Amino acid sequence: MSYEYITKYDSPNFGYPRGTRGQNKPKKIVIHYWGVTGQSFWGVVNYLCRNGGNTSANYVVESGRVACIVNQSDAAWHSGTYYDNISSIGIECRPEMSKGDIDTVAQLIARIWKDQGKKLPLVGHKDVVATSCPGPYYPKLDELYKLAEHYYNGAKKPINKVVQGRSKGKDNLTIAKEVLAGKWGNGEDRINGLKKAGYNPNKIQDIVNKICSVNEVVEKPKVKSVTELAKEVLSGNWGTGTGRKRRLTDAGYDYNKVQAEVNRICGVSSTQVKSIDAIASEVIAGKWGNGSERKSNLEKAGYSYSKVQAKVNELLS
Repeated sequence: MSYEYITKYDSPNFGYPRGTRGQNKPKKIVIHYWGVTGQSFWGVVNYLCRNGGNTSANYVVESGRVACIVNQSDAAWHSGTYYDNISSIGIECRPEMSKGDIDTVAQLIARIWKDQGKKLPLVGHKDVVATSCPGPYYPKLDELYKLAEHYYNGAKKPINKVVQGRSKGKDNLTIAKEVLAGKWGNGEDRINGLKKAGYNPNKIQDIVNKICSVNEVVEKPKVKSVTELAKEVLSGNWGTGTGRKRRLTDAGYDYNKVQAEVNRICGVSSTQVKSIDAIASEVIAGKWGNGSERKSNLEKAGYSYSKVQAKVNELLS
């Protein structure tokens, strides 16, 4: 290891809630740059370690120097989303991006790989949320990966041959715009299509939300499974009847698939869904309870309480 490894600075800005240990299960390494040329390494370390701050990183790096300010096992606040903070390691890099800076970052990546027991993929901050970060490092991610592999395999000196910057398909922002244009479908179809094409649905949805100026808490995963949604429906989080259908559809989910899962959980097959007239007759016969109990039972089974009650009133008039 040919860099100074500094561990005497500890950021208090990590974890959910703040200070909670051991939440991070790293699946990737997120590369950042601190954005302002001429800003000092120690200035960045002190800023990310300030009390009451809302940002941090696991590491701050410049040529020949690495500060670990949040443990790898803890969720640093660096990516902009809860999901990515609890599944990644964040590295803040010097924006001047000298050869020494790149070499030290690559050595650190090799060290992280050895600590984690596997070669975690590298992504730029812009792959996670809509941002210009990591600036000049983004086209160098392949070079960083190759150089890190070089050190991971036991080399002591950097590679002389410069590796070309990575070439990839459409960037996440372009894909997000295509999603908004309806080119990737909705719900599970969209998720599966994005995965098959090599994109992360959560990252794409984050960018879609930002484009649409959706004011959501960023520390919350955006794409949920049909089972998760069905449980939320049963808890009343998505409303009832046409309102539920509209909310689920507007959020990009397949209403029919979610409702089918609700029915499955409730032990009702698609062939068992009854007409409003039939349900109203059952209500009159006392099969659905009374008052708030009746309303709860009907909504959990996927029926519109107001429509059923209107039919009940009509039959009794």
